[in-house]
Amino acid sequence: MSFRSKCHRASEIVSKFLEPVSENMGTDQRELRTQTQQHVLETMKILRSTLAHYKLNEVAISYNGGKDCLVILVVLLAVMYDVYTEEIGCDNYRLDGIYVHSEESFEEVERFLVESCETWGLNRIKINDDLKSGFRDYMEHINPDVKAVVIGVRRTDPYSKNLTASEMTNNDWPRFMRINAALDWHYVHIWDFIRGCDLEYCKLYDLGYTSLGGVHTTTPNPYLRLESGSYNPAYVLQDDLKERAGRAKKNT
Repeated sequence: MSFRSKCHRASEIVSKFLEPVSENMGTDQRELRTQTQQHVLETMKILRSTLAHYKLNEVAISYNGGKDCLVILVVLLAVMYDVYTEEIGCDNYRLDGIYVHSEESFEEVERFLVESCETWGLNRIKINDDLKSGFRDYMEHINPDVKAVVIGVRRTDPYSKNLTASEMTNNDWPRFMRINAALDWHYVHIWDFIRGCDLEYCKLYDLGYTSLGGVHTTTPNPYLRLESGSYNPAYVLQDDLKERAGRAKKNT
């Protein structure tokens, strides 16, 4: 399947999600869906206005297989279907999906990365390093053509409260435009989109993990624990502030 076909599929998925909310939904669910639709539209607006300044081969996505970047990936491909109508016609084109990490990954995460990159036409680039050094390696040695990276960060993530939708890296970071197109989404909106679109996601989320890090720093979320000792799936959680309750600080 060509990259154009992948983008077209994403466009159809997003368009269907944006259809008028069904009256058969409960009041709370209708309200949530309406909010999520507004977030999707705002994200699409940000991506369209930003991508207009770049060629297709100048854009990449930071993709670790997590829920946030999965949502952004699907919306990004939908927007690319409109913005890069001619350029995406190349059958063998693949969008760079950059995965920079310094911890041991879960097998389930690695498996989902491989599967989802194939599903959505990503060129999986895995770099074992800290973020700054990893992106420097990518920009200088792997794909110097890239000028903008789409990132699925939200304001509730660490060090993200004051970010803007698009901003150039600073200090001694490698120079590229960070496109933060999902800043104002909340945890419940992420899951409403994933489940509303029936997207495949990493199965660790079904085991009570709500924020995925390394094997030695991530456990199921204690707020989802049941009396039986098992856990509710990640989408049951409602509170953004409890999302990272299963994450421990890395040893230094």
